[in-house]
Amino acid sequence: MTAARRPRRAPLSCAVTAITGLLGCGGDAPAPGELGPRVVPALTAALAAAEASQAPWRCGALDRDALPPAGPLGASAMGWEVVERTLRGPATAPSTIAFVGDAAAAAPATVDAAIQLRGQLEAAGVDLVVVVGGMGDESDELVEILAPLARGAPWPTVSIPGARASAPVHAEAVAALRADGVAIVDGGQVRFVELTDVTVATLPGLAAVGQLAAGVDGCGHADDDLAALRAAWPGPAERAAVLAGIRAPRAPSNRGVGGVQAGDRALAKELARPGGRALDAYVHPSLDGRPAAPGRRARADDAPPASIAVGPLDAEPALDLAGGRITPSAMLLEVTDDGLRWRPVTPPPAPGSP
Repeated sequence: MTAARRPRRAPLSCAVTAITGLLGCGGDAPAPGELGPRVVPALTAALAAAEASQAPWRCGALDRDALPPAGPLGASAMGWEVVERTLRGPATAPSTIAFVGDAAAAAPATVDAAIQLRGQLEAAGVDLVVVVGGMGDESDELVEILAPLARGAPWPTVSIPGARASAPVHAEAVAALRADGVAIVDGGQVRFVELTDVTVATLPGLAAVGQLAAGVDGCGHADDDLAALRAAWPGPAERAAVLAGIRAPRAPSNRGVGGVQAGDRALAKELARPGGRALDAYVHPSLDGRPAAPGRRARADDAPPASIAVGPLDAEPALDLAGGRITPSAMLLEVTDDGLRWRPVTPPPAPGSP
């Protein structure tokens, strides 16, 4: 399976080799006046190739080489099918979407939280589950934590590659679940989900290789990929438009250490930039460990998209940036007649847990 388009690695030693050849190492030295015109272009090209070798997998590009497996998803998610890079659902409305992320690993307490959350999602009549990364590092971890949410569910699950697992590992885990009959797709390959009243798009990975745990094997994107996504946005204008990704934008609701406003300024600028499909909401993992408070947004609102933070599913003991205990949670987003409404949900303790 082709994970994404990425330049072939070109180690810096290749640049050194090219330049030493021009300098005449082991042979005759170049004549005076010839060195500059010959070395500068070669040095520029060699360093550019070395820099390109440090780029992560370009998961965010719409023109990737590999298309996701096409066709119906499976018996549990009836009426859903993949067409090129779009997952299309049955004609039902209003829609309810659950966003989940940051399980960190398949720890027993976290798997129990996922099992308890599954019951809540069924009770809420969820139509779609979107995973916003951070679920584990290895393929078997990802399979173990995604299975309780997706296996046999009446909804499809879209798993977006995040900052932890490498792009090939994430693709391997999704493919293993899909081969076992689970209605799940890779959010690095399927980029749009069309429901009757809302279109959800994915922005996989991060923009900076230094923020990816897997380094150059991680999943990356550029701001140009977001612009291309908005330009290619499918469906009628009356549908709500929701983007889900891993980067958190600079926004008043996103707080870092000490409660100061935090997030990615460049992403916030791109989300609000004129041109392409205007967005109603951008859903992403929480920066401080706490989910967004319940809220709503009217469709007629001309402000930048609502920034909706998803709390971690990780049930291992941990503190948020304010020193409070982190409680595992997910985010429910409901499409209403006049806009969007969202609220966090916390899974109950597993039976027999302290």
